[in-house]
Amino acid sequence: MRERVNYFILNNGALFSTDNCGIENNLEDCIYIEKTGTSNSPEIYISEKKDNKLVRMGEYIDDYESLMNFIANNKLSIMCIRGFDRITMSKFISDFNKTKDTSIAQIKFSNDVEQAKYERHLVTKKGRMKRVHQKLESVNEIETIEDYMKMLNSAFNKGKHESRKKIINLKRDRK
Repeated sequence: MRERVNYFILNNGALFSTDNCGIENNLEDCIYIEKTGTSNSPEIYISEKKDNKLVRMGEYIDDYESLMNFIANNKLSIMCIRGFDRITMSKFISDFNKTKDTSIAQIKFSNDVEQAKYERHLVTKKGRMKRVHQKLESVNEIETIEDYMKMLNSAFNKGKHESRKKIINLKRDRK
């Protein structure tokens, strides 16, 4: 019996699987990684989208080592990964963490609502960052950390900012 192939999202050292295969259409900037072939002889292709335009399409990567190097060099990007089953992905992440001295953690959400909130967070991330930069440009100097947090809370909306802290704590607890 063939194992079900999953769809994974990698963002800031957090890896999770999702059934929302259309999330990539809503992201303005992301990298797509698609594996075809078998686990022993994979064919890996990479595409990249910036500002809602494909800037790289179907670039072939030879092997898992090259894929590890690519991910390490682009670790700040949101990556949509398909074609891997859970077992292969778990082994790949384990090997990646050992060889590249990183700490990618596989996270599981407590329920579908939490996962949907996080996926929405990813989709709206670029817009929120633009608002933060605009506020930083309009303020001459931030004197205290409280002023900085107020500015962030106004750009991100306090509830979303608190939600982000919960996700960070979830990642810390898993280590």
